[in-house]
Amino acid sequence: METDLYQSGHKSHLNYKQTYFDKYDYLRFIHSKKLVHREVIEKTIGKKLEPDEIVHHKNGNKFDNRPENLKRCKNKLEHHLIHGGNTSRYNVKQSSLFEYS
Repeated sequence: METDLYQSGHKSHLNYKQTYFDKYDYLRFIHSKKLVHREVIEKTIGKKLEPDEIVHHKNGNKFDNRPENLKRCKNKLEHHLIHGGNTSRYNVKQSSLFEYS
């Protein structure tokens, strides 16, 4: 399946010809099964994401993987807060949420 990464028609240096949509409708690479939005963030920040880091689609459209639409979250709690969720089930200090080393 040939899929352009960006809804706006912009191309990038990533190869999107080798992608597919998973059961949650997220775009993944066939060869590695890696989520495309994680690859885009990694290329943007110049390093690999930590396993606990989450990528948030700012406009809520998970098909829109433009770098300006993606936000790197330190963990699930930070991502949950973006969506206005109750944080009581998380055992994490909120003061450490947005600190990157």
